[in-house]
Amino acid sequence: MQNKTKYFPHIDGLRAFAVIAVILFHYKIPGFSGGFSGVDIFFVISGFLITGIIHNKLYNNNFSFIGFYKKRFYRIYPALLFVSIVTFIAAVILFSPKHLENLSYSMLGALSFVSNIIYWKSIGYFQILDSYDPFVPTWSLSIELQYYLLFPPFYILITKIFKDKTKWIMLIGIVASLALSEIFLRFTNNFVYYNLPFRFFEFGIGSLCYYILQSPIIKKLNGMAFAFIPFIGTIMIVSGFILLSDQTPFPSIWALVPCVGAALIILSNDDNNGIIHKIYDNRVSIYIGKISYSLYLIHWPLYVIFAYWYYSEIGILIKLKLVIISLILAAVIHHFIENSYRRKDIGIKKQAILFFSTFLVFIFAYNVTSNNGWSWRLSDVQKELLYHIEKEDKKFKIAFDKKFPMPEEKEFIASKHSGLECSYNNTKNYEILIPCLEHNLTSKSDKGFLIIGDSNGANTYKALELAYPNQSFAMLQQAGCAATSYLKDRRSGSWCFKDLQKILQELDKKQIVKAIILSSRWVLEPYERLNNDINYYNKNVLIIGPTPMLRHDIFETFFMLGAKNYEDVQNLPLQEPYFYDDTLKAENFLSHNLPNVTYISKIKLLCPEYICPVFIENGKKPLFLDDQHLSSAGIKYLSNLLKNSNDMKKFIEKSTIIKNIE
Repeated sequence: MQNKTKYFPHIDGLRAFAVIAVILFHYKIPGFSGGFSGVDIFFVISGFLITGIIHNKLYNNNFSFIGFYKKRFYRIYPALLFVSIVTFIAAVILFSPKHLENLSYSMLGALSFVSNIIYWKSIGYFQILDSYDPFVPTWSLSIELQYYLLFPPFYILITKIFKDKTKWIMLIGIVASLALSEIFLRFTNNFVYYNLPFRFFEFGIGSLCYYILQSPIIKKLNGMAFAFIPFIGTIMIVSGFILLSDQTPFPSIWALVPCVGAALIILSNDDNNGIIHKIYDNRVSIYIGKISYSLYLIHWPLYVIFAYWYYSEIGILIKLKLVIISLILAAVIHHFIENSYRRKDIGIKKQAILFFSTFLVFIFAYNVTSNNGWSWRLSDVQKELLYHIEKEDKKFKIAFDKKFPMPEEKEFIASKHSGLECSYNNTKNYEILIPCLEHNLTSKSDKGFLIIGDSNGANTYKALELAYPNQSFAMLQQAGCAATSYLKDRRSGSWCFKDLQKILQELDKKQIVKAIILSSRWVLEPYERLNNDINYYNKNVLIIGPTPMLRHDIFETFFMLGAKNYEDVQNLPLQEPYFYDDTLKAENFLSHNLPNVTYISKIKLLCPEYICPVFIENGKKPLFLDDQHLSSAGIKYLSNLLKNSNDMKKFIEKSTIIKNIE
């Protein structure tokens, strides 16, 4: 075995390709849907280098846990702290209280190296990239540090026990980790994506590369073999960047595409090899590889801060300019921050700066999270708006936000639960919902209208009750679910409206349903199988389309647009960047692809000529409570629109006539 840690310039070149792919993916450059796999390449490289470092020091009898951990800490932490400080200062200037509070929480997680745990318990990686969180990429740094902490004692233990068979134990670990990943992906995505045990096989592939390079077999390969190895490796890496996507189960066996590709490049350690020299082992690639860590740290905070200030959709030319700016900033951070802490003798002064800077950052970040995101920064108008939103929220909760059953409730009591939403949220037993639905459907007549939907549908339910007080309505509600039994709730993974057909069978036996109304958020879901539900109902069906959905909640919209008064944002066009265009896509599908149903466009009701009111009733009461749910004033506003809707009147009359004929 070699007893000296060797520098491999082509590995820096490989780092360059990995970090550029990650940036292009994060910046949503077309053609790089799998650029996130650049992180997996980093893990392979780390496994290779760390195994070599530990093995060589053990060989020379000079391995020190303290020395190893200290070097890794100074390799990662100073640049991370610097970027965190700069990002925090920019956020204090630009961000709203909510976003600053979220950023501070994420920053604490990043500096504590537990980001992967925080994000595991949050929404998925591909969803959280759409939030204004500059520290999302630090999840991989947390996994790296956890690997640095756990791998040395593990490696030393197995080398002492198994000696020359260590590489076979590593191979078993790789297979076990990959198998665990495949098994657990059947049940959960976030837990697998963000945790080290399911990523160990990627580090392990790098470790095996170290052993293979020490093997006599690799030295016997001729030039022709070396020509094919990097070529195949490059094809695999590029394929991963292009072909993988957020729809690919990951990490899984698919992760072997970029990881094995990276391994083949690492193994192509031949100074005379043409492809290595031209693609990976050249001055540009090597330099980008050297600054790759700083580049990985700075590119996303830069993008998030700019996107927050810019607000509008960022074009391809601006994105490319941001890539160039990221490269320049990374070079500065690398030379003045990273390198200054890589020297053997760092000195008391630099250690003191690092310690006190960390102390202050933690104090400030904690203070932000404990004091409503430093809301003292708001103007008087912004504070007034927050007051109105909180006032509307209280009104909404008192008047409308009521469900049956609440936790621990086992029985429907008419005097207590009459008029409440009959909700799946706190029960898995559909039978408890039957008396709730039956009572509400027959509260004002012998038959009523059954509304099926999510929290947006619940807004519609309350609006219809106000608009048509002589009709009976009942709401079958499940949060996060479109009004169909063919989808799963993305948050819980449970089926939407489980046992819906059994519920309808029970209600049909009692003959108490006039017609069915479907009302949901309707955005970002496939509805091709909705016809199956509609055919099963065998009744008049009304679909009420999606509510216009703001890109940011009502306060964030006001804040981020820099509005000085309510009039500045009283009416906004129904288009990006103010509203999600997915709303219009859902509207188009629902209104043109579902025969034999009545369709009422909530968009056309609320946004005539595609101009949406954001504030109503003399321009000071918010239409929304957040980005999509109506305030109490908004529900009353919608109820008046539904009351005057000819399509709504005709549907009620038609359903009532059919009921009388029956």
